[in-house]
Formats: sequence, structure tokens, C-alpha cells
Amino acid sequence: MRQTDTSGDDVDHPSRRRLIERVGTATAAGTLVGLAGCLASGSDDSMECNGYTIELGADLTGADLSDCDLRDAQLREADLSNADLRNTDLRNADLFLAVLDDADLRNADLRDAGILIGRLREADVRGADLRELDFSNANLSDLDLTETDLRGADLDGARLAGATLSDDALLTIDIDGTNVTETDLTGVDFSEVDLEAIDLAGAILSGTTLADRNLTVSNFTDADLSGADLSGATMSFCYFPGADLSGADLSEADLTEANLADADLTDARLVDADLSDADLSEATTEGADFTGAIWPDGSTCQKADCDGTSN
Repeated sequence: MRQTDTSGDDVDHPSRRRLIERVGTATAAGTLVGLAGCLASGSDDSMECNGYTIELGADLTGADLSDCDLRDAQLREADLSNADLRNTDLRNADLFLAVLDDADLRNADLRDAGILIGRLREADVRGADLRELDFSNANLSDLDLTETDLRGADLDGARLAGATLSDDALLTIDIDGTNVTETDLTGVDFSEVDLEAIDLAGAILSGTTLADRNLTVSNFTDADLSGADLSGATMSFCYFPGADLSGADLSEADLTEANLADADLTDARLVDADLSDADLSEATTEGADFTGAIWPDGSTCQKADCDGTSN
């Protein structure tokens, strides 16, 4: 009888190898311990829909599964890239390690689905119900989430670079700990979102209203804040290097010790703003209104085109 070696934690199992490749050896090493039972406990149950067999590890590339009832389906490690899953009921489906790249998931219902570490690159999830799903540390870059229901979803550590979020989507997630750099947040209402010490580097925030908000120590490096309303906002120690603040309203804003190096302040309104000890090196200020603003050297600007003197 062949003796089974149990000393290696089953690292050679193909599912575990794929997991290591996707999330990295260091992360997977700790994750595998908790998921070992999960990976080995799958059901062999299968079902049919639209002429396709739905089962573990199935190759369903490009399959038309629209309007299918796939509740409780066993799709672990299945390849659903380019699949049509519009209006599909995937509640409680096992999609662990499934590939959903370029899949059409418009108006699909994925509540309670097991989608941990699933791939959604360039998938269309508009109108999809993704409530309560675990997207922790997932890469959701470039997805259009404007019509997606993310209430209760775990997005801790998720990457949303280049994604588009609506007001409702943003208010349903904990933005702290979520990577939203380079995300399109144009016109989003942040009135109920905690933005203190948040990283919005490269984010598109054109026309966004952040008036009277506490943004202390937040990072807006290379962000597009053109036309944004930042009046009365607390932005001390904030980072704006390379940011586009053209046409933005920064009147009465607290920019104490803010880094505005190389920022574009063309036609920005900074009336009565506090720029004490701020860094404006290489900043573009053509057309900006600094009337009444406190300049970095402590002087008060008496005219719109303040040059750093109180005259």
C-alpha cells in the first residue's frame, strides 16, 4: 500500500498552485490553511442550461447562459470568460477561483455566491446584485460599478483603480482601506463619506463637491479636481503635487502646510484661503484669485494675483 505524505500541506494540489499564482506565495501560504477544507469539499452535482453542462471546472468560455437559473451551481474553477450571464440567477453559486474575465454579468444576481478571489477583469457588472460578496483584496480595476449593488460587500484592500463609482455604490463601501487611486469619481456626492487621510492619488474628481469636508493628510497627487468645490474644506498637510485644480473653488479652505508643488491652479478661486507654510513651488497660478488669502510667508494678499506680498 502506498504511504501518503501529509507533511507538505498539499501545496502540490493544482487548485492550490493556481491560488498561489493569483494571490502570491506569501498571502496564499496563510490563506491555504483556512481554505484547505473548502478546496477539498466541493460537490460533483451538475446541471444543464441552454445546452451547457454546469459543473466543477467546466470550460464555459463564451457560453450563452443568459436568463439561466444557476442557483447553488457548482462552478468552482470554471472558465466563464466571455460568457453571457445577463439576468442569470447565481445566488449561492460556488464561483471560487472561477474566471469571469470579459463576462457579461449585467443584471445578474450573485447574492451569497462564493466568489472569493474570482477574476472579473473587464467584466460588465452593470446592474448586477453583488450584495454581501467577499471582494477583499480583489482586483476590480476599470470596472463600471455605477449601477451595481454593493451593499454589504467586503472590499477591504480591494483595488478599484480606473473603476467608475456612483454615489450609491460609494456610500455602500468602506472606502478606508480600499484602493481607489485613479478611480473615476466624477460628480460623486461625498457628503456622508469619511475622507480624512484617504488616498485618492490620480482619481478623477472633476466637478466633485467636497465643500467644508475634513480632508486632512489626504493624498490627491495627480488627481483631477478641476472645477471641484473645495470651499471651506480642511486640507492641511494634504498632498496635491501635479494635481489639476484648474477652476476649482478653494475659497476659505485651510491649506496649511499643504503640498501644492507643480499643481495647476489656473483660474482657481482661493479667496480667504489659508496657505500658511504651503508649498507652491512650480505651481501654475495664472488667473487664480488669491484675494484675502494668507500666503505661505504669513502675509495677507490684498489683490487677486497675489505675488507673496501684502501690498
